[in-house]
Amino acid sequence: MKNRKQYELIEIGGQFKAAVVGSDPQQTCYLIESPKTREAALDEIRRMNAVYYLSDYAHDEIEEFWQSLDMKPVNEFFGKMLNLPVNLAKHSSYTDEFTMRHSLSDNANIADANPITAAAWSKMKVCNFGGGVYVDKSTGALCYAASINLSYEHWSGGTNGAQIGSVRYVNGAWQLESERAKREGK
Repeated sequence: MKNRKQYELIEIGGQFKAAVVGSDPQQTCYLIESPKTREAALDEIRRMNAVYYLSDYAHDEIEEFWQSLDMKPVNEFFGKMLNLPVNLAKHSSYTDEFTMRHSLSDNANIADANPITAAAWSKMKVCNFGGGVYVDKSTGALCYAASINLSYEHWSGGTNGAQIGSVRYVNGAWQLESERAKREGK
């Protein structure tokens, strides 16, 4: 994590204080609000050391996490659902100087996959409309979540889409769900 201070519990003159790890104990940076017990002070230290925001990570750490995600289980799941080869690729781009967008897209046009979709749309692809990398507030770990959609373009122009499922990468594993199964309670 980028230059984030980590605190440790110290006791000076019967008072609990938090000091930056490795610093001179006399140069404390935060007085814990009058905890009655050592355990209460340790709970406060745990809270202070918790990671809550994506901004606690450097851009290169987030990008390394993003690039490490294995898309094979996701592609197999949605490929089986659609009975078509799916190859969702990861894309990263900055929306501004500080915000990075992480998206998934298979640029293959699958509108011709069957006569119904071919009659209705000139283009159709599998992609995500929303989601991204986030921090699990309970563990501080980087995670990813997104809706998976069919994005389509009408023959007469205009575009739209429909959600077909969702993905979450949490604790080193993918959680994959089809929209249909979710709605049918399966």
